[in-house]
Amino acid sequence: MVIDSWQRRIKIEKLNGITVVRKKNKKLRLIRDIILVFSYLLISIVLIHPSPPPKIGIQSQKNEGFYTRKFLKKNSIITPNLLNISDFEITEEFVGKENFYEYASKNDGEELAYIIGQVTGRLHNVGFVFTDNKSQNYLVDRDNRIVRTDLVFIQKNRSVYARSIDIGSFLASILNFEYSKYSRLEKSFLVGYKNTINYQNSVYLSIILRNILSIGLGDKKMRIIKNMLKKTNFNQILV
Repeated sequence: MVIDSWQRRIKIEKLNGITVVRKKNKKLRLIRDIILVFSYLLISIVLIHPSPPPKIGIQSQKNEGFYTRKFLKKNSIITPNLLNISDFEITEEFVGKENFYEYASKNDGEELAYIIGQVTGRLHNVGFVFTDNKSQNYLVDRDNRIVRTDLVFIQKNRSVYARSIDIGSFLASILNFEYSKYSRLEKSFLVGYKNTINYQNSVYLSIILRNILSIGLGDKKMRIIKNMLKKTNFNQILV
């Protein structure tokens, strides 16, 4: 099975009798990363919250390494076991067939959305952000646990903009669900986040960023626009 993402070609295969996920960088990976970080920086300037973008190139590949996974495990964030890593390819254990978006499209999803909110809050508590926090970067394993994958853009950053990107990118990635489902998932995620964050928090740019990012992350444009205009749980939950 082969999956194409923006940056990588992902292949699920057997290796020494076990199922693994092999992620190989595309030839234009660096150019694609430059586009992403430029967009990140440009939006931060437009919103009058200039924020340094995540590092790319060798550093971004290092983010996928053993040290980062050990750091995340220490903060109760599960990642797939890393089997091998090079400058151009990583091999991880296969943990499940579905990411959270796929799971939520067929199931309730509220309990797991709450856990993703907790995971996001745990990382923010130690001064780091995922940056690319979309629902597709969370896998649901065989035991219905949330497993965080794609660690490329993790960075140390406590700025309002960086933390708001994490909130906004997750919400943007589920905004093309029917409004009733989106609203329940949004509320669960935000409650999980609020109940985990351990300092005076401000992520007031999140809804603006959700609306900007949803255009690129969702395929049902008319539904996304309609959902943007409807009531949000944001102001009731995050203070």
